[in-house]
Amino acid sequence: MHLEEEFQRLIKQHDDMERHTVLAENEVYPFLKTMLPIEKFLQEQWAHNVELTWNYAEKQNELNRFINIPSGMSIQISRHFRYDCSKIHKHHYFQLNYVLEGETVIHCGNEQYTVFAGDFFLLAPDVPHCVDSFGDDILLLKVYIRYSTFEKTFFRFLGENNVLTAFFRRVLYEGTAHDNYICFHTGNRSGLREYMLETYRLFMNRVEYLDVIMECRITELFCTLVRLYMETAQTNLETGESAGIGKILNYIRKQYVSATLEETAAWAGYSKNYLCRLLKKSTGKTYTELLNAVRMEKACQMLVQTELPAGKIAVTIGYGTVKHFYRVFREMIGMTPQQYRKSHTCEL
Repeated sequence: MHLEEEFQRLIKQHDDMERHTVLAENEVYPFLKTMLPIEKFLQEQWAHNVELTWNYAEKQNELNRFINIPSGMSIQISRHFRYDCSKIHKHHYFQLNYVLEGETVIHCGNEQYTVFAGDFFLLAPDVPHCVDSFGDDILLLKVYIRYSTFEKTFFRFLGENNVLTAFFRRVLYEGTAHDNYICFHTGNRSGLREYMLETYRLFMNRVEYLDVIMECRITELFCTLVRLYMETAQTNLETGESAGIGKILNYIRKQYVSATLEETAAWAGYSKNYLCRLLKKSTGKTYTELLNAVRMEKACQMLVQTELPAGKIAVTIGYGTVKHFYRVFREMIGMTPQQYRKSHTCEL
């Protein structure tokens, strides 16, 4: 059989296996340690210096990357194949690499970076990259996060001022994604290792409410990385970004119920026109768009965590009329408040 045909057959076999694999807590690590048929195939080609000339990774765009997981999910986690043959490629979603074991090299743009067990390496969308994994002792997990839903899920970070939020703002709003990355060196902390293994297990088992669980777990992970490992974070972003935008975004987050453009401009010490230009330049969004994003985040939280009617929520988060709230909610979330509550509320 032709090499590419055999490769595609093994990839399909792997995909089918992942759809039906259910893991107990004590089975996750042995499962990841076991060499898969696709890995044995890649190992054999590497041992005989056979170059696989096709680049299957180029086909992994956002649509087909998420095609085999439950509809509506924005986060996926998978193992990185040992002896992976993918060449430099890019895709329009975020990729967070976690080194579970071993030492490897990540090629990012025109540079290469050595990463060790415990390291988290976050790549921006559309950054050319590939990961070396030529060894039996390398274990790497990859978390993929849709670009299209990243801002909604992680908007709460954007009002802070640290290297991670600077990274998010640069990528999401300024379009300066080329070669952007952040590497967190955690020293292979056992708690994070177990956290990632459990996240992988939950995803593989396709547990109920998996979309909500994955968003919560990855959000908690980012909070932990910022809280404990920001001092040792390695990045190629300039760290001199003005704190002004961060403070303004944080003000909007805190005063979202009653904040107006006039009040925010006065608080920041700017004219309304200058503030509008500054926000547009820095975030690509208008003041109203930013304010609505915060209000929608709060509305979604209240719909899931309380039994308040949508009309009451509309008033609570600052909308003058229920009709306006419904229109903005549908435009930004893609469904009515009632539909959102029904799809995201679980029985406790």
